[in-house]
Amino acid sequence: MNILMLTPAYGKGGAATTQHWTELGEHLSKNHHVTVTSAYPIDRSSDCVRSGVQIITVGVNLLSKIRNRHLWEAALWFCMAFRVFFLPGRCDLVICVDTPRFATLIAYLKKLRDRSRIVMWVMDLPLEQVVRRGDAVKRPSLTAKIFNRIYYQSLKLADRVVVIGSCMRELVAKRGVSRAKLEVIGPWSDDSTGSMRMEASLARKQNDLPDLFTVMYLGYAGAWHEFDPIIAAIPDIIKRNPIQFIFIGLGPGIDRVAAEKDKNCWDQVIIKDWVPREMLQVLPSCGDIHLVSLKENMLGTCSPSKTYSSMAFERPLVFLGPASTQAAIDIKEAHVGEVVGNKEELIDAIKKLFSDRKMLESYGKNAHEAFLKKHSASVNLSRWDVILSKVKAYK
Repeated sequence: MNILMLTPAYGKGGAATTQHWTELGEHLSKNHHVTVTSAYPIDRSSDCVRSGVQIITVGVNLLSKIRNRHLWEAALWFCMAFRVFFLPGRCDLVICVDTPRFATLIAYLKKLRDRSRIVMWVMDLPLEQVVRRGDAVKRPSLTAKIFNRIYYQSLKLADRVVVIGSCMRELVAKRGVSRAKLEVIGPWSDDSTGSMRMEASLARKQNDLPDLFTVMYLGYAGAWHEFDPIIAAIPDIIKRNPIQFIFIGLGPGIDRVAAEKDKNCWDQVIIKDWVPREMLQVLPSCGDIHLVSLKENMLGTCSPSKTYSSMAFERPLVFLGPASTQAAIDIKEAHVGEVVGNKEELIDAIKKLFSDRKMLESYGKNAHEAFLKKHSASVNLSRWDVILSKVKAYK
């Protein structure tokens, strides 16, 4: 098949979502002709072929000058639509990702011209998140609600919609997308990730970190991640136990932790900025427990991908958030950690794992086994092959 992928960025070494898109493109190129349109190739190269994938850049000079996020995304949509419509050759399948929003409308242009099929890959639902973040004081704008409805309508244009969890599948189905179109493929981590794991004390020594029992948060901490109970639990835990917290990444959640650390002189809280992907070969092993969070009202809008990289590193997890989100379901089913809903449960879970090293070790082993069986790149990319065979048969 001739496959076209519409992506905002492409290449390894960037954000987790970009890493996923790139790995999918390279995987599909083994048996298909794959073309990717991208505004920002990670290596900043112009049109080229890399790892069997034809990469076409769109609107780089224009988009780099735009600072407003909404204007940038609108410009990306028009740049990509123009390039895609005049792309030579016939396309059998278009795979759209989350950015720009309404990318299925761009894919529909190819469908009208080439009778292509469309697969939409939904990794998060930011418009739904904006609507849900409204409260009695600050209600979501009418514009956000309207665009959110249009977004779900646009998903109906796809022949298949791939979501990252059963909770997201239920939400999208409730918004009117046919269940027959919905497929679930969760986030994954590269197969080689597990080979990088090492004993926590040794990893901390290599990174010049204090050798204390470590609770680690690794990754982006956005407005959709729950941080209030974490910040509230830290003083109780570090004052009474030889336990430290390490936060590595960016986002408002980590900014809040950093502010509280400075205010309260928390010596057992360490903050590190976002690190290059190549440094992630050792840093994740520094944690004895990996911490993942999601706000209750964000159920179904995303599923933290950091859950599965933690499993690859053979680390137990403490998940703070709704028990019915996909990450929490996977943690409970595989017996790889604790799922908690508030400050008190979070404190109890961390203290339990600190005092019960046999449970800690058991959770870690289960985590790596679950990664190999269900959450590695090879396992999930093979599921994409099944979906493509369904789309081909449907055609």
